[in-house]
Amino acid sequence: MLRSVFKLIRLEVAFLWKTIVLIGLILITFISALLSVISVLLDVPEGMYAGLDEYLHHFTLKVSDARPDLDIEGESVYGFINGITRYSILKGPGGEQVISPPTAGGEEDELLEITYTFTGCAIRPSLLKEFEPYKKLVGKGRLPNAPGEICINATVAKLVGASIGDTVTLRPDPQYAEEYDFTGREETSFTLVGTHDNSVISRYNAIHPRDYIVPSYYFYLMMPEETTYSTLTFLMPNSRTMHQTALSLIRGGREATMDGTSERQMENVALAQAFFGAIAAVIGFMVLFILYSLIAIFFRQRRAQILRMRLLGATSFLVAAVYCTVAIFLVFLGVVLGSAFSMAFNVYFMGLCGSLFKTFSSNFISHFRPIIPFILLLVLAAFTLILFFVVNRKVRNARLSVEVRHE
Repeated sequence: MLRSVFKLIRLEVAFLWKTIVLIGLILITFISALLSVISVLLDVPEGMYAGLDEYLHHFTLKVSDARPDLDIEGESVYGFINGITRYSILKGPGGEQVISPPTAGGEEDELLEITYTFTGCAIRPSLLKEFEPYKKLVGKGRLPNAPGEICINATVAKLVGASIGDTVTLRPDPQYAEEYDFTGREETSFTLVGTHDNSVISRYNAIHPRDYIVPSYYFYLMMPEETTYSTLTFLMPNSRTMHQTALSLIRGGREATMDGTSERQMENVALAQAFFGAIAAVIGFMVLFILYSLIAIFFRQRRAQILRMRLLGATSFLVAAVYCTVAIFLVFLGVVLGSAFSMAFNVYFMGLCGSLFKTFSSNFISHFRPIIPFILLLVLAAFTLILFFVVNRKVRNARLSVEVRHE
């Protein structure tokens, strides 16, 4: 039985060899392009992750409305609290910081009292070790290492009349009350444990723009563990974790922002992935259409032979299996040869990505992943089997005597 089937397949291939060769070449070309584009979709993020890991030393992710115990693969280092660390007013034993510039115009200078709003940040214990490079950071005292402690810029501390050991307070600035929700934010007291010169931090950060994580602010304080931050910054282990965590949080409804350099590059990667993804979808549709066309051509070209085989006793299942076997073999050959040719396409596409991301061009490397051709082979084989049942139904429903008479 099997020998007869294989003989029948050989005979049909001999009749259809021109069609098979033509469709096969087209199928190999499109499969090569499809495999290369799919590979690029995977290689572009990999190359960007590798480039960022070499280019940057730290990766930070800012998460809105977060607590330090947020379940992500990162360590909280500092955060901001609306009404305390920003959009707030600092008050010390000498009063609030007030400046009195003269008003414009008029014969006599009139004094206008304006409350000065300072910006600081709430540091986490994990950030303390990052202050080590700033040798002259603390002029007097120390950095806060417990909730309720604060370290203030030396000049600002003098202006509000605060010395080490004094109590200072922070309260929301009323002029921002309409723009930001200060519900639950009341005047909060802190013990001044040190003074610092944040210009030292600014200079160091300017010299080391790629590897610093300590921000330069007028004051640093510590809050209780249960505090919810308006934005909380997490130090991530690598660029891949940072990016995937950001996407996961955004899908979950949170606002998450990567550091500036990573954010810009990942936006470019998203554009590249959308472009190549659209190409992959179009090429994938064309491959399926080619397979459908192949089966349809078989049915049209060999319709008379199919009906004769039916009249001679061949089942519709056997007839359809003959042509679908040829199609599956062609798919197998297309995937094998397409995998080889796809490397040439892949190198070309990766060269385009290298031109787009010049800083990380050396990190965009083509990789051959055997699992991709294998999965594609399974998908195309499954699609061919679906066509098998369609052809089987057409053959089974054919009106034999009428069709043969017309032939």
